[in-house]
Amino acid sequence: MLLLRTVRTRISFILLAVILAAGLTVALAAGLTGCRGGAARERLLFALLVNRLNNPWTEQQIAGFREACARLEADVLVLDNQMDANMTLSNLDVALEQGADGVALSPPDQKISALIVDRAFSADIPIVALDLRLLDYNNRQLAPYLGVPNLQAGRAAGQWLASELERLGWLEDRRLTVGVAALTFDAIWDMRLRTDALRQSLLDNSPALSAEQIYPVHHRRMDAVGALLGMHELITAHPEVTNWVVYAGNDEGVIGAVRALEQVGLDEKALGCGIGYGRARAELEGSRTTALKATVFLDGEEIGRTAAEYLYNYRVNGTPIPAATYTDAQVTEAAP
Repeated sequence: MLLLRTVRTRISFILLAVILAAGLTVALAAGLTGCRGGAARERLLFALLVNRLNNPWTEQQIAGFREACARLEADVLVLDNQMDANMTLSNLDVALEQGADGVALSPPDQKISALIVDRAFSADIPIVALDLRLLDYNNRQLAPYLGVPNLQAGRAAGQWLASELERLGWLEDRRLTVGVAALTFDAIWDMRLRTDALRQSLLDNSPALSAEQIYPVHHRRMDAVGALLGMHELITAHPEVTNWVVYAGNDEGVIGAVRALEQVGLDEKALGCGIGYGRARAELEGSRTTALKATVFLDGEEIGRTAAEYLYNYRVNGTPIPAATYTDAQVTEAAP
């Protein structure tokens, strides 16, 4: 098991010592350093609001969250945001009405961050953002964050792709035309950080690769279906490409692109690396070889466990929640 731990090395786990970054609001700081009033209940209730319930990554987080709550003798409320901003706000209201003592959530749209934080502060409960940060319009963090070290994960994926390109010799083979499919979702700041870092790392470590060979396409909904559609757009627009390199800000993006390449018979000459270990786990460990060759491993269960522990320790012991906590990020390759 990969444990969340404090280290000072590149790519592993980073735990910020400060409680809240300078960009956090004074109001939120007050809300995270004092316990909520009211009559005590026999058991605490913690809510987990996830973006997609039937998603392997989400299932990992739910399992970790439930395990920690069971160990801490706290009740759990899990609600599905369905990648919808309005549903997220509605679910938050449900959690507050149910008397939740703390909320962990992944925002599907960072534009609603201020609304989420305001409602949690008004209810005097702690809130922790998972995977994607709660940000204001100047990209300043509004609440504690637990999840992906975006820059480190992106750089690790870029370095791995560059290393594989060198090993395969594609860029030096004049018979081949290499194109890089960049599945992007720039509306989400965290996703943009990952893909920007990945792109720069790939270029920095691949002298024979030019920026003109990288073709960005919007990754609709951040899921496999949206990536499949985007990849088909690139295939149609660039029929000259014989060998595709694929990356995205998550693992679903690469898997969707791989499915598109399979449909047109280009997958055997493709190379993909994702970020995340949700759907990628079955892909990498399965008996069927695909163009997804690696992903940056992230421990979803540990993220869920840590979120529950943070909320519990704040409610019971008044322990401040760190401003940012990052899971380990290391490249995991497909089974040989």
